[in-house]
Amino acid sequence: MNKSQWKKNVREIPQRVLDKIDKIDSSDIIVFASKEFTAESLKENILSHLNIKLTDKGLDYPNEILPPVNQGIFSRKNADGYEIKRKDLGIQTVGYVTTEAPNWRGYGTHDVSRPVKGYPRDYISPTNYTIKIEALSDKPNQSKYMIKFEINNVLKKGSANFEDDLFYCINLLQENVGACDAAKAGMVFSEYIETIHLSWEILPPGQIDKAITLIFKGKKPSQKRIDDTTDRLKFFQSLRPKNIVIGTSGFARYAGALIKNDLIVFDNMSYGNAVYVMFKNWEDLSKKSKTELLNGRCYEDFERIPHNSDWKVKIQNIIKEKKK
Repeated sequence: MNKSQWKKNVREIPQRVLDKIDKIDSSDIIVFASKEFTAESLKENILSHLNIKLTDKGLDYPNEILPPVNQGIFSRKNADGYEIKRKDLGIQTVGYVTTEAPNWRGYGTHDVSRPVKGYPRDYISPTNYTIKIEALSDKPNQSKYMIKFEINNVLKKGSANFEDDLFYCINLLQENVGACDAAKAGMVFSEYIETIHLSWEILPPGQIDKAITLIFKGKKPSQKRIDDTTDRLKFFQSLRPKNIVIGTSGFARYAGALIKNDLIVFDNMSYGNAVYVMFKNWEDLSKKSKTELLNGRCYEDFERIPHNSDWKVKIQNIIKEKKK
């Protein structure tokens, strides 16, 4: 994804964020995003506006930065402030225009002032919120980098302006990194990562339409994306699962075919990702990142099948073998 593909702003607070905040057992909330970037995109300066760059020595980034004003309307308000037109107060005299007029007798001039009518305006001072930045690893020669961005402002859940402040911070982060989420203030990076792990909704087999609705909730996918996802779900149905499971994280949509309690086909619905066949503890395994899976000690508990030409056949063969 490049910057031009980012959804710059949201018109309302995403429901997934509100649902998460309801479950947080603290009144102190922060807006953040943990997002993975490929080395290629970082080398192409996708985050150069935040002074984040990838060099031969690794990932170079500031600990904190004021979002540049040219990133969008909320970044501009944050740095420069803004005015609110008070239409509720009605038309008033908001100033005077002074011009020179000749004297009656034709000698010299005098100033003439006339009132200017309009709506009064309130000036809102800049908030100057910064974005705190932290990478899970900054070492060189990695294919991907997980980076956490946090708006440096603690919101008070239940306060009078909470939702307005939340909306503002979400859009400030959204237009700078293309993602937004919320969490309890004060957590360390590993705890933030936990907040984007999957939760699952279990559906009876055959409910493809409902599964599609859940996968693309709040999004506007292309028809090709819908068709590709429908094809994968129909393939899942052909495996005769006990249930279809749909999971949602902050940044991607997942689906799985639960064949039996210790056998599930787990697929990221984005093009180019691999399919995982998990054999046990699938709810725990699905919470791990790809890096954790491939570098961890649980490699005997799953198989990873890239989306190549025969991926469906490979999955059918694995399931047939595991059912014996």
